[in-house]
Amino acid sequence: MPNSSGKKKKAIIFGIGLDSDGHKRVTTGPNFALVGGTEETHDGMTEKVGLYILQTHGQPMSKGMV
Repeated sequence: MPNSSGKKKKAIIFGIGLDSDGHKRVTTGPNFALVGGTEETHDGMTEKVGLYILQTHGQPMSKGMV
């Protein structure tokens, strides 16, 4: 949807896992970035973003996104 300046708005999802187990985890896609967290936390964030993308855009995250 264009705003008053005629440019299309773009939304970005940025997730931060505040717990850590010493590993650095980063998952990015065209409209999201997930950083940090334990394996369990990071997997949970990735799953939630994937479901959100599926629900809002009707297509799953591609394997290149994760």
